[in-house]
Amino acid sequence: MEAFLDQKQRLEIGFEYVLDKLDVLSGYGQELLNTQSVFDDAKLLEQEFARIETTIHYLEQYERTFKESEVYFARIKNIDQIVESLDLICLDEIEIFEIKKFVFNVTKLKNCFETLNSNVSKITITSYIFEDFSKLFEYLDKDNSKMPFFTLYDEYSVELKALRQQIKEKPEEKEVLKEKLREVEQRVRIEITNEIAKYRDELKATIKQVAYLDLLIAKAKLAKEYHLSKPSISEVIELKDSYNPYVREIVINKGYEYIPLNVELEKQVQLITGSNMSGKSVTLKNIILNVLCFQYGIYPFAREAKLPIVDYIVYISDELQDVENSLSSFGKEVSVLNEALAFIEGKQGLMVLDEFARGTNPIEAKMIVVGLCKYLLNQNSYCVLSTHLDLELDIDYSHYQVVGLSNIKVDDMYSDDILRVMDYSLMKVDNNTKVPNDAFKVMNFLNLNEELKSIIEQEYEKEISDGQN
Repeated sequence: MEAFLDQKQRLEIGFEYVLDKLDVLSGYGQELLNTQSVFDDAKLLEQEFARIETTIHYLEQYERTFKESEVYFARIKNIDQIVESLDLICLDEIEIFEIKKFVFNVTKLKNCFETLNSNVSKITITSYIFEDFSKLFEYLDKDNSKMPFFTLYDEYSVELKALRQQIKEKPEEKEVLKEKLREVEQRVRIEITNEIAKYRDELKATIKQVAYLDLLIAKAKLAKEYHLSKPSISEVIELKDSYNPYVREIVINKGYEYIPLNVELEKQVQLITGSNMSGKSVTLKNIILNVLCFQYGIYPFAREAKLPIVDYIVYISDELQDVENSLSSFGKEVSVLNEALAFIEGKQGLMVLDEFARGTNPIEAKMIVVGLCKYLLNQNSYCVLSTHLDLELDIDYSHYQVVGLSNIKVDDMYSDDILRVMDYSLMKVDNNTKVPNDAFKVMNFLNLNEELKSIIEQEYEKEISDGQN
C-alpha cells in the first residue's frame, strides 16, 4: 500500500491537477516534481514554507528579474550522464558543448539573482546563490565570444593550430596530417575533460539547486496566483475558506458561486453525514487534497491552514472493484481496509472512508460502520468517515453534516445542473442529528416524472405520519 495515495487516487482528488498548475520550466524541475517525496520533518517543512513566503516577496518586488530567469531555466538541459562519465571517458565536442551551455545558462541565472540578493539585505536564501563557474566558462570560451557555442579552438594547443594550418598548405600530406590532428584533438579533449572534472561536485550541486529552485519558484507562483497563505504545523486539521481548485474552477466556469469549506478535525473519529449527492465526497477530497499539498510543501488552498505532519493518508471509497479476483466493490473495500489497518499500525495519519459498506444492505452496513468507528477510535490518527446512514454511536466522536440541499425547498429544484443549488459547506451538529432526507429533492431536481413524483410524495407523507404515531 502506498503511504500517500496511488496515482489514480491522486488524480481523483485533484492533486495531479495541482501539480499540472506548477509552472516548472527546466527538465530538472520537472524531474524533481515527478519524484519529490513528502516532508516528514517539521523543521524542514517550516523551512520550505518560509522559503516560499520569501520567494513570493521576491516575485512581487522583482518581477522583471524572474521573467528574465525563466528564459535560462527553460534552456537548461539534462547533463547528468555527461557529469557522471567525467572520470570514465573522454568527452566529445558535443558533450563539452552541453557542459558549456549549462554553465552559460547557470551563470546567467547567477547574474539575475545576484542583483536580487544584493537588493534584499533582510532576507537571505542560499537557494538563489549559485556556484561561480566564471573560470570554467572562460576556459571553454577560448575565442572570447561570451556565447554558449563550442569548438576545439586553436588556442587550446599550438600543435593543434599548426596542424590545421599545414593541412591547408600541404594538400598532398592531408591524410597523414589529419591522422596526427585526430591524435592531438584527442589529447586536447582529454585535457578539457580533466579540467571540467575538477568542477564535478559543483556541477552536481548546481543541478540539484536548479531543480529545487525551479520548483520552489513554481510553488511561490502558484501561491501568489491563488492568494494562498503560509500554513502552520498543528495538532489539528484546521482549514478556513478552503477549496479544491479543480472543483472550484468547474463551478465558477458554469457561472455559479463556490462555497469554501471550514473544518476543524481532531485526532479522533470524525463523522460526516449527509444524503446521497449532498457533496460528502467533494468535502472529503477537499480535506485530503489540502493535507496532501501541505505534506508536499505546497501551500494548501485555504485562507488559513493549520495542519499536522502525518505518516500516511489512506483513502477508501466505494468506487473500488476487483474484476480479476471477482470481488464486488464491497469485497474490494474490505480487502483494502484490511491491508490499510495492517499498514497504519503504530503510525499517525489521516484515514478517510467514503460511504464504507454502501455495497451491502443498510442493516448490516450500520453495524459494520459502527464497529469500524469504535475500532478507529483507538488508533493514533485522524479518522474521517462519511455516511448517509443514521448511526447510533456510544463513543466520543465529532459529527459534521454537509449542508447539501438542506436549505432548498422541493419546489425550487428545477434545473439542469445541481451545482446551482448544492452547498458543500460543513456544519458541526449534535451527535444525535439525523441524516437529512434529500434523496427526493435530488430526484425532483433531475426533472422527475410528475406522476411518479406524486406517488413518492404520498409515501413520504405516510412515513412521516407513521413516525409521529
